[in-house]
Amino acid sequence: MRVYDVSDVTNPTFLYFSFGPQLIYEGEYGYELAGTTLAIYDTSQSTGPALLGSTAAPPGSFTKLYEFEDRLFVVSGGDMYVYDIADPTMPALTGTYSDPGGDITRLGFGPGQVHLLVGTQTVVSLSIAGETPCTVADVAEPFDVLDLADVQTFVQGFVAMDPT
Repeated sequence: MRVYDVSDVTNPTFLYFSFGPQLIYEGEYGYELAGTTLAIYDTSQSTGPALLGSTAAPPGSFTKLYEFEDRLFVVSGGDMYVYDIADPTMPALTGTYSDPGGDITRLGFGPGQVHLLVGTQTVVSLSIAGETPCTVADVAEPFDVLDLADVQTFVQGFVAMDPT
């Protein structure tokens, strides 16, 4: 990706080039997966990005990269890796999820939850709140018990998924 300064639209100025296969921008930060490294950049300066922090990325071919609520979600086939990016100078792997049912094709987010579309028809909802659910089906408070709140939350998440 090439980045240009277009403050003068009649004379765009080349600033820098990024080599990463996966790159997203959210606010003043850029998140890049390149080879075996996950890097976070400060992109608020017009002179180019400044590296804030980096960490080892899991091996694999990454297909999707998402940012939500101080977390970075990295998808590779049927695997999802979750990084805590609250401190952009020290990204840290905090969780993983593997789905034996197929490739994760899309992620959707809700308060304290991530919804994964596996293949074209299976929706898996996971808690990303501070508390640990007792199973992947335990998506609503109170945690550590499967109840109607879990069913209702799952149905709401399923209905809200956008298949496009």
